[in-house]
Amino acid sequence: MSEILLSLNLLAFLFHNVLDLANDIYQKVRESLGTRKRFFNDIRALLNYVWFQSWNNLFIFILTEGEERETVNTS
Repeated sequence: MSEILLSLNLLAFLFHNVLDLANDIYQKVRESLGTRKRFFNDIRALLNYVWFQSWNNLFIFILTEGEERETVNTS
């Protein structure tokens, strides 16, 4: 069990490093939020309340602070 958890942890670390090197939007979001802890806390909070079709949509939402999101008529 511990080997599986270690493998998943290393895979996640590798995934974040690849994103950090290759994805411009991810790099901008990380720069704007500062620490990794804040980055993951913000993602966790957003995913509790808003559904996104892709990671890029989530990152754009964070960068624009929700300005491009359509309002939903609840009436």
